[in-house]
Amino acid sequence: MISRKYNFIFQHIPKCAGISGLNFFIKLHHIEECIGDLMYDPHNTFSFYKLKFPEYYENCFKFTFVRNPWDRVVSLYEFRKQEANKGTHRKTWPTIPELLNDSFEDTIKKSARNTNPEILYLEPAYTDNYWMPKEILKETNFIGRFEDIVRDFDYIKYVLDIDPDYQLTHDNQIKRKHYSEYYNDETRKIVAEKYATDIQLFGYKFEN
Repeated sequence: MISRKYNFIFQHIPKCAGISGLNFFIKLHHIEECIGDLMYDPHNTFSFYKLKFPEYYENCFKFTFVRNPWDRVVSLYEFRKQEANKGTHRKTWPTIPELLNDSFEDTIKKSARNTNPEILYLEPAYTDNYWMPKEILKETNFIGRFEDIVRDFDYIKYVLDIDPDYQLTHDNQIKRKHYSEYYNDETRKIVAEKYATDIQLFGYKFEN
């Protein structure tokens, strides 16, 4: 997402409260009657914007949000299952029968064995070459945390000079158990290995 009025690029990483962020800024631009100033495509990356709008990229405020990987994986699993129940499917997802029938453990184990780069049982890590390769990570002005989204979004509003009383809403939530209840020792280890760099860089731990 790009806003020229507020001079920012927001990278929406899946299952990190991105829908809430997108809706916040879409509503804000409508209220201020400057929607034509806003460009948004749900999951465009910083790398995409850097290539397409290099001068703007260089001078704007760039921010994104991350989330505890063990929690993010559970959120992704439940979201895809919910979408499959509606008949919704995306080309990089497993088949709808898999989404509907596979247990959480099945999904994690299939991810560990998967050799098909066109099918993603789990989302890419934050720090891989898709979301935030090293050079992009260095250029990102602020990385908020899903776990502290209210506090971190207040900081973003301060930096962008947005009315502090204008509130973020929590959209696209799915009611479920605490993420730790989905795991056994094997699946916990698989996720820890897949997202090892993320876990180390952002200091995440598995919480019971």
